[in-house]
Amino acid sequence: MKTILSASLLSLWLVSSFGLAAESEDAESAPDTEIRGAVSAFHTHIEPVWHHHYPAKDAAAIKEEIPALKDAAEAVLSATKADGSPASQEAAEKLVESVDALSAASAAQDEGAVMVSVEQMHDEFHELITTLKVSQKELH
Repeated sequence: MKTILSASLLSLWLVSSFGLAAESEDAESAPDTEIRGAVSAFHTHIEPVWHHHYPAKDAAAIKEEIPALKDAAEAVLSATKADGSPASQEAAEKLVESVDALSAASAAQDEGAVMVSVEQMHDEFHELITTLKVSQKELH
């Protein structure tokens, strides 16, 4: 009887200890709701740029999206600053920088630089979602 009780207690302790550790690890690795919302909002603006305007080489349509992209990128940066993760903050800073580069290229009316900047912004966005462990499915 003592053996069964000891085994039961040990099993209960193992399940609760490792179960809580797994929950804690998942909570630490997943971005919070504010970050997810900001990333999703940015995605709503980069999606038409990357999938429609960029392939069509439509610099004018891309230019129209820049203010919204800037606001959304700043919101991502703000959310990652609140999160406190240096890696996510660095990735968000790079995203903001890429949107700024796109804005500068557009203001200079350099269509070639606009297209290169869109590619860079897209790459930085993917780096960000990889760093944050946000899946593509969550964005659609």
